[in-house]
Amino acid sequence: MNELPPSTERPIDLIRFWAKTTHDAVKHPNAYHPLICHMIDVACVAEAMWNKVLPEVTKARLARPFGLENDLAKAGTLISFLAGLHDLGKCSPPFQLRGKQKSDSDQTRRLFDLYKATECDCDSFKAASDVPHGYVTAIALPDIMVEKYEFPRPLAKNVGEIIGGHHGTFATSTNFQNIKSFKNAEALGNEAWDRARDELVEALSDVLDVSISGKIAQKDKIENSTAMILAGFVSVADWIGSNTDYFPCEIADSTHLDEIDLKAYAERSSQNAERALTELGWKKWPKNPIEKSFESLFPKIENKRDLQLKAIEIAKEINGPGIFIVEALMGEGKTETAMYLADYFNAAIGTRGIYFALPTQATSNQMFGRVAEFLKNRFEESDEFVNLLLQHGHASLSDEFADDIKRFRSIKNTYADDSLSKNASVAAAEWFTYKKRGLLAPFGVGTIDQILLAALQTKHVFVRLFGLAHKVVIIDEVHAYDAYMSTLLERLLEWLAALGSPVIILSATLPKARRDVLIGAYLKGLGQSVAEGDRPSAVGETDSYPRISYAASGMPEKSFRVKRLETARENIRTLKIGWKADESFIDELKSLLEGGGCVAIICNTVRRAQTVYEQLTSDPFFVGPASDGKPKLDLLHARYRFIDRQQREKRALVRYGKEGSKVLITEDGKKAEHVVKRPDLAILVSTQIIEQSLDLDFDLMISDLAPADLLLQRSGRLQRHKRGDRPAVFRDAEGNEIPSFWILLPQLDETDEIKTFADGRQKGLPDFGDSGLVYDTHILLRTWLALREKTMISVPYEVEELIEMIYSSERIFADASQSNQDLLFLTKTEYEKALGEEKDQAKSRYISHPYFLGTLGNLLGVPKEEDAPDLHPHSQAMTRLVEPTAQVACLWQKDGRLYADERYSAEVSLETLPARSWEKEIVMNSISVSSRSVVHQLLNEPVPEGWKKSPLLRRHRVLSFDADRKCERFGYVFELDAEMGLLIYKKENQ
Repeated sequence: MNELPPSTERPIDLIRFWAKTTHDAVKHPNAYHPLICHMIDVACVAEAMWNKVLPEVTKARLARPFGLENDLAKAGTLISFLAGLHDLGKCSPPFQLRGKQKSDSDQTRRLFDLYKATECDCDSFKAASDVPHGYVTAIALPDIMVEKYEFPRPLAKNVGEIIGGHHGTFATSTNFQNIKSFKNAEALGNEAWDRARDELVEALSDVLDVSISGKIAQKDKIENSTAMILAGFVSVADWIGSNTDYFPCEIADSTHLDEIDLKAYAERSSQNAERALTELGWKKWPKNPIEKSFESLFPKIENKRDLQLKAIEIAKEINGPGIFIVEALMGEGKTETAMYLADYFNAAIGTRGIYFALPTQATSNQMFGRVAEFLKNRFEESDEFVNLLLQHGHASLSDEFADDIKRFRSIKNTYADDSLSKNASVAAAEWFTYKKRGLLAPFGVGTIDQILLAALQTKHVFVRLFGLAHKVVIIDEVHAYDAYMSTLLERLLEWLAALGSPVIILSATLPKARRDVLIGAYLKGLGQSVAEGDRPSAVGETDSYPRISYAASGMPEKSFRVKRLETARENIRTLKIGWKADESFIDELKSLLEGGGCVAIICNTVRRAQTVYEQLTSDPFFVGPASDGKPKLDLLHARYRFIDRQQREKRALVRYGKEGSKVLITEDGKKAEHVVKRPDLAILVSTQIIEQSLDLDFDLMISDLAPADLLLQRSGRLQRHKRGDRPAVFRDAEGNEIPSFWILLPQLDETDEIKTFADGRQKGLPDFGDSGLVYDTHILLRTWLALREKTMISVPYEVEELIEMIYSSERIFADASQSNQDLLFLTKTEYEKALGEEKDQAKSRYISHPYFLGTLGNLLGVPKEEDAPDLHPHSQAMTRLVEPTAQVACLWQKDGRLYADERYSAEVSLETLPARSWEKEIVMNSISVSSRSVVHQLLNEPVPEGWKKSPLLRRHRVLSFDADRKCERFGYVFELDAEMGLLIYKKENQ
């Protein structure tokens, strides 16, 4: 048997075990990085992160299982040591000798002919894929930690399981059984391999000067939430420690090995780790700041609202993580309140960072600027590095974020260390924008999808949980989420509570039952025994809208406190409701606008918006330029190329935004800030894109019938700002504004007698048309019955009553006709069935709760794929239940060639990866297609071979358009209409 040489020659022997090879095998065919060197690299990165990145509360959390919370320096050494051991499983035959069946020219074979440490035939080794090295770490490490470092057996086993999951998944009990079923030499090697692993651990311990024997107090497993933080920490340290820009191969030629001084190598590695953290933007993050007053954070707010005054009072009561649900009208200062509370908690309880979650990309883009301005003011006196990321699928295409990528939102716009590369900030920004890394940045604004992924069964889900741990999470417009997303949110809230992350939820229209469930989920995460169906009790002031409801650690079990809010006088108003027939409202609108005015018409579907737009264009009154030189009539929906939609969104902000504000717009490749300029007369026909969060102001709002809470949301864009130039027709005799809200009537049958027709319609009942495909028919019917007799809605006094009428099953409509009562009963059954199915789908995809008693592998479940619309839904980690969508790149064809732009200036090959600049151009010309008539045919089309490795293009199919902007596929015509957006219709028979 060829055993390893004696331990006195350990350094020369250990460097024969490889961890990584060079990416440039042509120039450096025999180069590799020894396993012991990689272990040192990751340990050094972990130590640098411990010293420079982690907040004190996180360090104490990680130290506690080892009984070292009072000695964080020693805890840092221990945990860095454990992080370095993550790849111990690479010291096993399946990994080290993989490739032995390949030709003699294979780099791996040349390297490992240098030694044979087992008497088994190489051909008997299992494939590395059958014995993942992370799982080998989980199997082999516990015995070493027990025997050499006196770890309690349960803790040693748990640590092995945690750090062995650094490639994204933890080993399940089945995985362990499968590996252990192999002959020992096939998977782990013989005694010589055992000794090699022992010596690798000992070498790393010597280099780091680890002294832990007899110091471990914990005897049980690490609690799951702490395990997620530790697993995420190790994975991130491994990602950075694997970056060859900072940690290149130490062995240039495997055929001539020289001894390595591991102590000297560790010193170099430590320096490289410091440089990596600095250049990647980790090292200069703002530390826990001192508390700042509301006035200093928001110097432009002269008079605080009651909401903000109450929030300041509440903040003083809190000394630990908690949940805060703010229910108040649009315009009451919820955003500033949330940012103040988040900043206060970062200072008072030791959390660090903020993630602001919103329902859509458009709302995220606008909020990004507001948060950036807040952070600029917050840290203007600091030389620290403020890393703010925009996080959603098209974040890299945002003008505002692209601008910040260049400056990287450093308040001084420079690093304190002038010796750094000028491109370091850009590199840092790009590092955090890679998949799974976004939540690691201290400050983020993006869609709620990014944080819901932290509750789904995905690879490296614990990296997202690590990114959210001890970070304040703000979630806006929570009422907008369906049963599927709400169920995911409940599980996420459990985890955020367990991770020590305060949560601030903002809503204008949240049913009480929903609020209670969300608070109950957070309390569950704090360790309280809140069973499914339990509703915690409200204590304090009258539990009525508007209010702040809050619960935190240290407060009585299963309860939360409520503070009622006073609405600002200017936000108390009466909405004048007008019910208008679809076929006649245009004539009435034309008459009303003779004196000018700005109007929004919100439609529930793209097809409906296009139809209304066409109806308006048939009248010359609505056609032509407005006073600002832009069209009187505009259309906005999701079925435009991204570049067109972005321009239209910006145009809406410039025309209907807050007076005096500025909007960054790119035109002809040049960026410029445009000051909001309101036209004398203009109409925006839109879908729900403008429904939430966007700071827009219209004189008149017209809307398709939608659920009552969403109608109230839409009304939030109605006369939102106090304006001195609002046309007289929208004021009363005293000059007071009259917020008029027209709701378009659903189609009604002629009689009130229930009768079923062949097409399924029922006479005497409302027909909701395409709106019934977007919103549940039962909720639309309840909204119709609740509102149809109303001509006024008093805000805020009637808000809660309306919401409860729609969503509380206890509320009945006794005055409804028998046919409507029958339909209510029928649709309620279907509604409750659909809710149950959505919840079940969410439960099949989310991870288990933080107090799950099984293995970590079973807790996280079977990983599902992110961003994979071509897979079966059961295999997708979906944050929303939506119809299948195909991302389509719109290319331009001419003379048999394809181009990325309509100017034919950049030819595109489908066989090779486009240049980075043209990748963005292609994505800017892409469009989302969800039309049932063609989406499945599009998804069955192959992704171009040359695009599969592009993060931006790897999910895109291709449509090639001619000079007439048309493309014929699958018996359909795809037409890019300049005004209407993408049109899809059947090809006429020739």
